[in-house]
Amino acid sequence: MASVLLPNATAAAAALNTALPIAVAATGAGSGYGGAIAPVLSVNLPAVTTNITAILTAITPAGPMGPPSLLTIPDCNKALTDVTTLATVTIPAATTSSVVLLGLPDPATFPVNALKVQTDIAKLITFVTKNFVTPQI
Repeated sequence: MASVLLPNATAAAAALNTALPIAVAATGAGSGYGGAIAPVLSVNLPAVTTNITAILTAITPAGPMGPPSLLTIPDCNKALTDVTTLATVTIPAATTSSVVLLGLPDPATFPVNALKVQTDIAKLITFVTKNFVTPQI
């Protein structure tokens, strides 16, 4: 039987799975990266935060810090930290490097920064799926 928190976990994973193709497409937008990645910042990452916070709120009274608990406070905190880093460091760095040279992307930093956004989202998809979705199925 699936856990009552499975809908929150699957919603967080779905938001990230939707964010990844947006991040890939945003890279192709070059100097329009900021506008193209905006839905990830305004919709997808807040959805992840909302759903992981709901899980954290539900499990906190039990205080699960590790196995044998399926869902743990440290995993929730890591996911929330990763979302915050994406929103406040990684995506802004890519956005800045997309218009650094007279409104054009910096060929040295933009591809690296944009790829880091994609890689970090992909890693977070794996983490959320492994630590929140799969244990509840």
